[in-house]
Amino acid sequence: MVAGTLTDVGGCPVSNVTVVFVPAESGDPITVPTDQRGGLAPRKIPPGEYRVYVVEDESSAYLAYDPDFTKAHQNDLPPVTVTPGDTPPLKLALPTKTKDSCQNE
Repeated sequence: MVAGTLTDVGGCPVSNVTVVFVPAESGDPITVPTDQRGGLAPRKIPPGEYRVYVVEDESSAYLAYDPDFTKAHQNDLPPVTVTPGDTPPLKLALPTKTKDSCQNE
């Protein structure tokens, strides 16, 4: 089971986007939406290594296989290792501010 949060570089939640987990070896991408507080909905993901990308919505998950997109975003988020059983909550942070940056700034 994978769950966690997605924030920007300032620690502000990144809401209403889709996190795409792409198996390092082979297989279909697994999409996990974020909620209004940047929380990743708990999702069963098979154990293994994954490259992680953020896209606008689930219909854009195909971008995780676009060489131009992956090259441009390869360092946005570190790879993730999912272990058997419950993986500790992920704390993913984008390297830039987002349009939904904290409103109290």
